[in-house]
Amino acid sequence: IGFVTQDDVLFPHLTVKETLTYAARLRLPKTLTKEEKEKRALDVIYELGLERCQDTMIGGSFVRGVSGGERKRVCIGNEIIINPSLLFLDEPTSGLDSTTALRIVQMLHDIAEAGKTIVTTIHQPSSRLFHKFDKLILLGKGNLLYFGKASEAMDYFKFIGCSPLITMNPAEFLLDLANGNMLDISVPSELEDKVHMGNVETEASNGKPSAAAVQEASDSSRRRKI
Repeated sequence: IGFVTQDDVLFPHLTVKETLTYAARLRLPKTLTKEEKEKRALDVIYELGLERCQDTMIGGSFVRGVSGGERKRVCIGNEIIINPSLLFLDEPTSGLDSTTALRIVQMLHDIAEAGKTIVTTIHQPSSRLFHKFDKLILLGKGNLLYFGKASEAMDYFKFIGCSPLITMNPAEFLLDLANGNMLDISVPSELEDKVHMGNVETEASNGKPSAAAVQEASDSSRRRKI
C-alpha cells in the first residue's frame, strides 16, 4: 500500500533524480542490487514524465525548483517506486490549476489501467477531471449519498428527483447537493417540505437540508420509484 499526503514533504536541495534514487535505495528490498534500484528509479521518472526535469532541484520557499505539478508527481513517484497494489492519495490536485490537475489525474488513470487500484479524495474537480473517475463515493457529513459508477451518478440523482436547473459541472452539482446548497437544483417534494417546515434534520441556522436529510429523501424517492 502506498500513501501520498496532501502536503509535499521533500528535500528542496535534492534533484528529482536524486530524490527518487534515494527512495529506491531505502525502500526497495535488499535482494535487489544497487544498479537494479537505480534502474527502477529511472523507470519511474519516465513513467511519470519527469525526464525533462530529472536534474532540477525540487526547490522550496527559498530555493527555485520544479513546478507544483512536477513536485506532486515526484511525491507520487516516491510511493509507486515500491510497486504497490493499492495507492491512496489525499487531494493530489490541491493548489494546482485545472490543466495541471487534469494531467495528474490522467497519469493516475493510466496507473490504474496498468492494474493498480487508486483511491483518492479530490478537491473541486473540473468537469473534464470528473469524467476521468471510474467509481465515485459521495459523502455528506459522514453520510453516504452515492456509491457507484461516476458516469451514472447524474442519472441516479435525476431518477430520484434531484437535477440541476441550469447546465453545470457534475461535480459542482453533487457537492452542492451534499452540502445542502439547493440554489439552481430541483429536489424531491419530500426534501422541500423538510426545509420549509424547519424539520429537526435540517440545519436550523440557514434553513438548508443536512446531508442526512438529503440521504433520507433520496432513499424514500428511490423506493417509491422502484
